[in-house]
Amino acid sequence: CVTIVELLKQAGYSTNVVGRLDMVTADNWHDPKMIRRHVDHFFGSTGHIGPGNYFKAVRNMHFYLDGKPYDIPAEGFYNTDALTDYAIRFIGEAAKSGGPFFLYAAYSAPHWPLHAKPTDIAKYRGTYSKLGWDELRARRHKRLRKLGLIDANCPLSPRDRRVPPWKNAPHKEWQAERMAVYAAQIDCMDQNIGRILQAIRKAGAERNTLVLFLSDNGPSDQVWTRPLDRKGKPWRLDGTPTRVGNKPAITPGGPDTFVTYGPPWANVSNTPLR
Repeated sequence: CVTIVELLKQAGYSTNVVGRLDMVTADNWHDPKMIRRHVDHFFGSTGHIGPGNYFKAVRNMHFYLDGKPYDIPAEGFYNTDALTDYAIRFIGEAAKSGGPFFLYAAYSAPHWPLHAKPTDIAKYRGTYSKLGWDELRARRHKRLRKLGLIDANCPLSPRDRRVPPWKNAPHKEWQAERMAVYAAQIDCMDQNIGRILQAIRKAGAERNTLVLFLSDNGPSDQVWTRPLDRKGKPWRLDGTPTRVGNKPAITPGGPDTFVTYGPPWANVSNTPLR
C-alpha cells in the first residue's frame, strides 16, 4: 500500500503539500522526518487537533517548512491564508520546471477552534439569529432536493434530541455568533481555493490540471472543554491565557478563545442526516 504522494513522486511528479500532515506513508503518521523522503515541498503542521490556534503559536503544535521548524510570526498570521501563500509559491516553482506537479492542500478550516478574521465574520453576523437552526435545516433540505443532490423522497431527520427548538433556545445571539464564525472560516477557505485556482491559471496549467475538492466526514463527537493552560504552562507560546468552553461568556472568533460550534449547528451542517 502506498500513498498518492509516494506514487506520484515515483512517477516523476513534483510533490507538494500544505496544511495538516496526517500521513506521509501508509504506515507512518505525524512524522516530520519522513517529509523530505516523499515530498519535495511541505508547509504545515503535524498536529492532530486541528491547527490549535489559527492566529498564534501554541504548545505541541509544530509547523515545518521543507523539513525545518517554522516559527509562526507574532502578528499578521492566519492559518488558512498562510497555507495558501505557500501553496501558490510551490505551484509557481513547479511550473517553472516544466514537469507535472501534484499539490495536496489540507486546510484545517473549519476544524475547531472557532477562529476567523473579523472582516469575514462580519459578513455573516445577524444571518443565523434571523433563521435559527430549525429554519436553516428546512431550507437546506429543500434546496438539496431541488438541486438533485438527494432523492426527492429523502426525509429530513428529526432534530437532535439534545437540541431545543430555536424559538426556545437560550442565548440566541451567542449561538448565532458561533455559526457565523464557522461560516467565516469556510468563506476564507473558499477565497483561498480561488487563489490556488488563479495560480494554476497563471502557471498556464489550467487546461491540463485535475482539481479535486474533498471533505472528510468529521466523525468525532468530541467537545473540548478541558483547560489548555495547565501546570503553569500557557497554551499560547506568547503567554496569553486561553479561554476554553462553549458558554455565552466566551465570544468565539479571537485567538484567545477555544470554542466549538456544538450539536445544533453540526445538525444543520449534516442536513438531511442527524
